[in-house]
Amino acid sequence: MGHGEARYFPVGGPFDAVIFNGARPLLDQCAAERKLAAIIYASDPSTILGTMIGGEWVTERGRHRDYDPIAQEFAEALKRLGNRR
Repeated sequence: MGHGEARYFPVGGPFDAVIFNGARPLLDQCAAERKLAAIIYASDPSTILGTMIGGEWVTERGRHRDYDPIAQEFAEALKRLGNRR
């Protein structure tokens, strides 16, 4: 939001964040002092590029990095539950 990174994000420190697309019209055309309000009150999921935990991408463009194995485990659990009759 316009502040120096050394003050808020020390190099080598943990970094957890939701990353927003500043090129989207909602944020691109918004005054700096109103960006946080725009994110909180007016943005939708299309403004989110992804999330980071510990400096690593966890989701990008709405897809979790482990989506495929999670979906597979979920499908298998549903099958096991369905076979309990």
